[in-house]
Amino acid sequence: MYPNPVRDDVFINAGANIQKIEVNSILGRLIRKYGNINRTHFSFSVKDLPKGTYFVRVFLNNDYFVKKVIDRLEVLLKIKSKGCLSRQAAFFG
Repeated sequence: MYPNPVRDDVFINAGANIQKIEVNSILGRLIRKYGNINRTHFSFSVKDLPKGTYFVRVFLNNDYFVKKVIDRLEVLLKIKSKGCLSRQAAFFG
């Protein structure tokens, strides 16, 4: 799953067919769900989601995995708020 942090789109490449994908807030609330995918590659946009941290659950044939995805601007805001805008923040810009 890449990129992470993400700006616009999340790309998923799996070794098996992806059955469905769930995007959850950091509090566990279901934000978005994609079903009947049946492909090993899938992408979706996060442009319309509020800035923040999300958990993406990818369901395969007989298994699933979860990845934490951070919105790029959320990371940049945290760095700026600590008063240490540095080369790390410039990387995200």
